[in-house]
Amino acid sequence: NCSTGQWFLRATAGTAGFVNYIGMLTSELGFTNVTPVSLEGNDIFDTSDPGQISFALQMSSPWEDGFDFQLPAATNTCLSVQAPAGATVLVGASRTAVSTPFNLETLGVCVN
Repeated sequence: NCSTGQWFLRATAGTAGFVNYIGMLTSELGFTNVTPVSLEGNDIFDTSDPGQISFALQMSSPWEDGFDFQLPAATNTCLSVQAPAGATVLVGASRTAVSTPFNLETLGVCVN
């Protein structure tokens, strides 16, 4: 939700059995209200850098792992995910398929 700055990331194993999602979010103004959801001991979730969320989510079907977070308005925030082969990254209420990395604010390609 770009107007409120509330976002969530969810990853699932689907019917694949066991999968890994590895990625990073970077935000020029940092993140607020970061909340892990359904993470287990074998998942990596690092928020030690205020402008970065690093994660490695290991899942088995049918479970779902992820986290919630908020962004300051008009923040350049990029998401990069290494998804399992054949997995799709879906964004927004319309579940638009995108390639990573992309900017959450514009949903365009990230520019470094």
